Amino acid sequence: ASRPGGEPEDDGETCWNNLENFRVKLISVIDPSRITPYLRQCKVINHDDEEQILNDPSLVIRKRKTGLLLDILQRTGQKGFVAFLESLELYYPQLYKKITGNEPTRVFSMIIGKNRSSIRLPWASASCKDWLAAPFQGSPDSWVPSPPSLGSLPPAR
Repeated sequence: ASRPGGEPEDDGETCWNNLENFRVKLISVIDPSRITPYLRQCKVINHDDEEQILNDPSLVIRKRKTGLLLDILQRTGQKGFVAFLESLELYYPQLYKKITGNEPTRVFSMIIGKNRSSIRLPWASASCKDWLAAPFQGSPDSWVPSPPSLGSLPPAR
């Protein structure tokens, strides 16, 4: 699709629109305090965003905090979308697999830095619809994985 003037539509916008189909499931599973440090490290949210999400007195229910996080991330375009999916891959691998249809690889382009353009994520060449097409299956309990053991995490660089 194109915007007026012939410019292609923002890829990030399309991806976020497709992910919106999973919003209720994402909100019911994700604890924003687990993924905001990663999203800050990727520079898709800042300190003020994190403070608002985690400490706003009007957001006492975790699901509301997660909803606000998704709203903030949606404004970050493609970079925020990639960082969000990578955070799911790291902290919620079962949820990541259900949304993308891909096994988690634990290869993270956002925190690697310099040669980001040479890193190909498993779903990078597919359209957003293709890798967001996998339906959720099972009970909500099966969407929340156990935390990874320290031995399964990549070494810090």
